[in-house]
Amino acid sequence: MMRSYCGKALSLLLFFIAGMAPVISNAAPKKKVLFIGNSITYFNDMPQVFRNIANQKGDSVDLTMYAPGGTGFQHHYIDPNVFNHFREGGWEVIVLQPGSNESVGVPPTQPRPLTLQQARVLIDSARYYNPCARILFYEIGHGVHGTTAAHVAQYNTFMDHIRTTNEYLADSTGLSFAPVGETFRYVWNRDPSVLLWQAAGDIHPNYKGSYMASCVFYASIFHKPSAGNTIYNGNTAADAQYYQRVADSIVLRYPDRWRIDTSWHQARFSYTNNGLSLQLHNLSEGHDSLKWFLPGSAPQTTVDVSHTFTQAGTYSIQLVAYFGNCTDTLVQKVTLNGGGTGIDKEESRSLQVQLYPNPVNHIFQVQLPVSVRQFTVQLRDASGHLLQEAGNTSRFDMGRQAPGLYFIRITDLESGRQFEGKVLKR
Repeated sequence: MMRSYCGKALSLLLFFIAGMAPVISNAAPKKKVLFIGNSITYFNDMPQVFRNIANQKGDSVDLTMYAPGGTGFQHHYIDPNVFNHFREGGWEVIVLQPGSNESVGVPPTQPRPLTLQQARVLIDSARYYNPCARILFYEIGHGVHGTTAAHVAQYNTFMDHIRTTNEYLADSTGLSFAPVGETFRYVWNRDPSVLLWQAAGDIHPNYKGSYMASCVFYASIFHKPSAGNTIYNGNTAADAQYYQRVADSIVLRYPDRWRIDTSWHQARFSYTNNGLSLQLHNLSEGHDSLKWFLPGSAPQTTVDVSHTFTQAGTYSIQLVAYFGNCTDTLVQKVTLNGGGTGIDKEESRSLQVQLYPNPVNHIFQVQLPVSVRQFTVQLRDASGHLLQEAGNTSRFDMGRQAPGLYFIRITDLESGRQFEGKVLKR
């Protein structure tokens, strides 16, 4: 009797499971991120703060950190634990932090060619097990010893060396680096009373410096501003928001300086709407194919997509871009209120911008919200190369450019918010 009851219950359970409709989620897939570093990385739980910021901003992160104190590439490239992490596979982002002496890179510290040789061993192994991983270096900030003119000059000299080392590593390997040190330099040079390290003469960041570093990594990895997050990690709201703005401005204003976007393909799109009609514009470059996922619609593979929804609301739009054997996925929320024509991106993530005329013969106009006071306009060709840049001007002259399709990036320097769009030159 008991067997008969259990058999019927199991049959009913299987029938119920089989009859369930599949649930398709448009939530952003978790991005697996690995940090390899030392105490400069792990102080004040910096990677975990980065993860918390990303999760709050809707960019889910699965984080692992390996950071024994006092180590650098000279230790990591012969450490089996590092290679075991690489061998785990599935990493989408790998952050490699050189040691402090390796970062300086001039006598009497370790010479740059030796650091590069050790870095190549790490990169080759990481690529072997994770061929689609995006790898970037961590540009650390040098400590300060005082606020005299001599101390300021010494600090900036060391920061010049550190930046040169990271540029050398990035250019030699085709990778990018997260400019944490540049944000420290910006803040401290403007107000030397703001200590971003544990103490004078200490290279380890305090909770302020580590927080700003976490914002830099969010902007560098996700190419979006950290501004608007409320993960303050012990900072006052005013301080945290200031560090967010600094990180976003330095990372997103001149990504070419940090070699960001120069060798890594990403899924990108912008959109415009007219009431409930949505027009999606692909901005991905170098892709083999695309796949769009919209609620209530079959996947679409065209370059641009038009879709009309039946009611107002907030919808998750997913774009998957295929680059050879690798893919990149972008999920973005779109809010449609059913009225008017405009660009309806989330205010915390993107600017509301209109470009006209488009197509353009000579000069196009930029219409921005009145709240935007400091901004830059960048013009790039189809391969992503920066052609022109102008600041705080609503008129942009394309008279020197050949006919064709160009990409526009506008950055609000105070909030870090961005707009990306296309302009057709006749």
